[in-house]
Amino acid sequence: MEGTYKYRVKYEKTGCMKFLGHLDVLRFFQKAIKRSGLPIAYSEGFNPHQLLSFAAPLSVGVEGYGEYFDMELQKKCDETDIKNRLDSSMVDGVKICAVRQLSDGSKNCMASVSAAEYNIHFLENEYDFDPALSLYGFYNYLKEIVITKKTKKSERVFDIKPLIYECRLIDGDVRVILSCGSIDNIKPELFLNAYYDYTGIDPDSLKYRLTRLELFSGAYPGLKTL
Repeated sequence: MEGTYKYRVKYEKTGCMKFLGHLDVLRFFQKAIKRSGLPIAYSEGFNPHQLLSFAAPLSVGVEGYGEYFDMELQKKCDETDIKNRLDSSMVDGVKICAVRQLSDGSKNCMASVSAAEYNIHFLENEYDFDPALSLYGFYNYLKEIVITKKTKKSERVFDIKPLIYECRLIDGDVRVILSCGSIDNIKPELFLNAYYDYTGIDPDSLKYRLTRLELFSGAYPGLKTL
């Protein structure tokens, strides 16, 4: 909106707060911003709402350490003051990491996201092999990873390997960077389901903890954090 100042907020969502859905997260921050006393800008019309824009929604049950939203304020404020005032309105499981002002004409964070980094940590399982090493080997062995992605209206068969930008082993975990956006949004569950289908492993027999570490903009390999 003309005459407002846009800021990008980076935050963490962990612990019990990982069970909040996207709409609950939106409502939580709307209330927190009100409590903070920040001069938030509102839309015009009969039902004005705070001018907020969130990046790619995080799946319920997944912790996030690099989550973002944009907000517009009615007047320019110090970034450190915004961070401190927001952080004082948080609860356990939500932490404000950074705040920065955006330049005029900057795309909002939802439109800017192009990739996401996840960590897959496997828990105890009934098999006598290392599932992280097996998943990493699956990715490197196959030249293409073809899946069927179903929506309410159609099915799409395509190769997701070009959209898995990186797959690494780090301290016994699998670290992946996946395409994330409005066109090619690859969730780690798609990668894991392809692995289950190829190997014949029962999905319920491999327990893992999924964490989203960061969101990026730009084209790979020149990705930049939001």
